[in-house]
Amino acid sequence: MKLTGSIRLVFSVAILVSFLTPALSFAVQDPATIGQFKNYDRPGAILPDSGTFIIPEELKPRVEFWKKIYSRYTTSQVVLHDKKHLDIVYEVIDIKKAFKGKTPSRGARRNFLKKRKNLIVNVLKRLYNNKGVPKTDLEKAIVAKFKGINGYKKYRLATKRVRVQLGQADRFREGVKRSGKYIDHMRKIFRSYGLPEELCALPHVESSFNYKAYSSAGASGVWQFTRGTGRLFMRVNYTVDERRDPIKSTVAAARLLKQNYRELKSWPLAVTAYNHGTNGMKRAKSKFGPDIVKVIARYKSRSFGFASANFYTEFLAALHVARNYERYFGKLHFEESLAYEKVKIPYYLSANTLAQSTGISKEILKDFNPALRTSVWRGSRHVPKGYVLMVPGGRGASVKSALASTPDKGRYESQKSSGFHVVSRGETLSTIAGRYRVRLSSLRRENNIWSDAIRVGQKLRIPGKAVKSPSNGKKRAAIPLTAPADGIHKVRRGDNPYDIATAYNMTLSDLLRINGLSKRSRIYPGQHLKVVEPEKAKVELEATQVAKVLPQVPGIAPVEREAIESKPAPADADSTLSVKFSLSEEDFRARRVGKRSAVIMVESEETLGHYADWLKVNTSAIQRLNRKNLRRRMNIGSKVTIPLSKVSVREFERKRYEYHMSLMEDFLEVYTVTEDQNITIRRGQSMWELCVKKHDAPLWLVRMYNPGVNLGSVMPGDSIRMPMVVKK
Repeated sequence: MKLTGSIRLVFSVAILVSFLTPALSFAVQDPATIGQFKNYDRPGAILPDSGTFIIPEELKPRVEFWKKIYSRYTTSQVVLHDKKHLDIVYEVIDIKKAFKGKTPSRGARRNFLKKRKNLIVNVLKRLYNNKGVPKTDLEKAIVAKFKGINGYKKYRLATKRVRVQLGQADRFREGVKRSGKYIDHMRKIFRSYGLPEELCALPHVESSFNYKAYSSAGASGVWQFTRGTGRLFMRVNYTVDERRDPIKSTVAAARLLKQNYRELKSWPLAVTAYNHGTNGMKRAKSKFGPDIVKVIARYKSRSFGFASANFYTEFLAALHVARNYERYFGKLHFEESLAYEKVKIPYYLSANTLAQSTGISKEILKDFNPALRTSVWRGSRHVPKGYVLMVPGGRGASVKSALASTPDKGRYESQKSSGFHVVSRGETLSTIAGRYRVRLSSLRRENNIWSDAIRVGQKLRIPGKAVKSPSNGKKRAAIPLTAPADGIHKVRRGDNPYDIATAYNMTLSDLLRINGLSKRSRIYPGQHLKVVEPEKAKVELEATQVAKVLPQVPGIAPVEREAIESKPAPADADSTLSVKFSLSEEDFRARRVGKRSAVIMVESEETLGHYADWLKVNTSAIQRLNRKNLRRRMNIGSKVTIPLSKVSVREFERKRYEYHMSLMEDFLEVYTVTEDQNITIRRGQSMWELCVKKHDAPLWLVRMYNPGVNLGSVMPGDSIRMPMVVKK
């Protein structure tokens, strides 16, 4: 479809100039031909110039500000500026110099910047009280910055607009170098969709071309798709997350941006909609028309904050700096463009089998296929049937041949089912691992359990297919988890010496020796057997009882926990994960209330859309069952009745658990917690704003630090423990 000059109409100044000076006007190109111009292959050019994106005069101060953020100020520098008038910069602080070359803690850095910000605010207040008459050198310097803005009330308004911005020059520089790996592929994809190739500069704004980028709000990948938006265009589940794949997510970004433009008929609005949402920009356009200048200056919305209002100008600045990188950073060595071929997987198979069959290491396969989640590489899931595998260039034919000759024992017709086991009285992790023929270490890792403390009724995820060992049709009696204080086990029907020894972490020879038995001796129900020395049994029992009541949340240091647990964590275990962060299937169970329905408690990060997806029903089906508008009343801890007409309750629980596991795993790959602080809730603060926007802490993480606290019902004045999150 041929485009008209409507793209130009979004810039009121440009329209005026085009009328007065025809020589300055330009023709809008057909999308199919965008990118075909004389400097397309100019040496050193990362992105061409199609003439689609120009800078309106009114937005130049904003664009210049972001140019400096991307090219001049590094991540060790902080800029204090005015939110509305970005050309008003109060101070540029070098953190290293401020702390005399030392790296400050997050808390010290935050307190220091708060003091500097308050200093500026107090100066603005004095200027307002003195009706704009400066008395000190600092006041005179600030008055000079406001030249051209009339009235002394401007200082009172400015006290609410002092903002802190971290420099990005070093990150941007590294992002330009990283972009070499995928930029050619991205440009080709955008050309195929008839889109301006300049849009490939957006990842500089979103992630600095960091392929592993993950935000505390759950946005993932180089294009920073949220889970909800990503699912509209990509495969996002516990096995495959295509948001992580720069190639597949670029296709999704192209589709989203093309959809935005089709709806809004304006590239500035379409780009802004990438951050703010299409519907939000439709509302803005209905009020102020397609002029991006008016939208930025006048549009008011709770969600249209500083980030959304500046997204387009950030893009324009990033495009300029990326295109002129040599001017700002000098000569750069780009990462080599990725050369790959695609091979479709004909059946389910493990990552180990894939590596062995193809002769390509798991590390290389993982690098070429970032969409395959950790669950695949650690063996909890198979590589899915039909998955389009990316392999190094020139290896496609050999990989296809190798897959065709993979032995039958390495092929699977269905996805690996984790299965679940409900702990019965007397069972231990060792006996459960033996029963399902899995490694004890795998069972621990799958459930994030690094001690021997498990409880009756706890639901454990079993790695691999849940196929029980043959038992000749006889059901074995459960063996107690811990020995009594006197170290005596009373034999029950179905017990045998081997199971008893295994249950108490003994060898069979030790059990027989302590009780004066031989391998030919028979045991009978009611018989008393010594399983450990009495004093040792008492100590182990007390340690286990203490460990069972320890919450799986911060508050107990790894050293303290290790000292009181009956068994320390293995050397290769992640102490942070095992001590601080733990999820259990038990936390996401649904209580059946009939043959085709169940009741659940809403957890953080869950939406009505999630439930509909996991239940394979429309959201309206859940709404009808609850007879109320759930979208407005779904607070953390509230009850929701769910229909089970399409899936079983176990299937629903599995998908729900995997969703929360993926959130936790993605977060822990990028972030860590250094400390936690006591925070008092203020009037007007929402939990989401307090946790995610202010402290970069997702709600599920804050819940772990506040066991027993319903975050959905906290009131102003209440206190919660807030984890201090930093990137690794």
